[in-house]
Amino acid sequence: MQPDLKEIVEQYGVMVSSIAHRMIQNKEIAKEAAQEVWYEIIKSIDSFNGESGLSTWIYTLCKRTILRYARNERIATMNELREFRELPAIDYNG
Repeated sequence: MQPDLKEIVEQYGVMVSSIAHRMIQNKEIAKEAAQEVWYEIIKSIDSFNGESGLSTWIYTLCKRTILRYARNERIATMNELREFRELPAIDYNG
């Protein structure tokens, strides 16, 4: 038996929005990314087989979808920005 979509939205809506905002750091773009996550959840809910918990399945789908959305839209995620800040400085003076 598949979970009820209305219950999923009520239970995990805040989690999806929070992950999107934390990863993207732009309110409007994070909203768009979260909508993409919900589209993927609706499209893929029949593939949920219960091997993992529903929250784990949604969390994983959420992160993958947001990363794909960011790549497709050429948006830097917070992890990419952190990695960029950690790059060593270049000495142009030789």
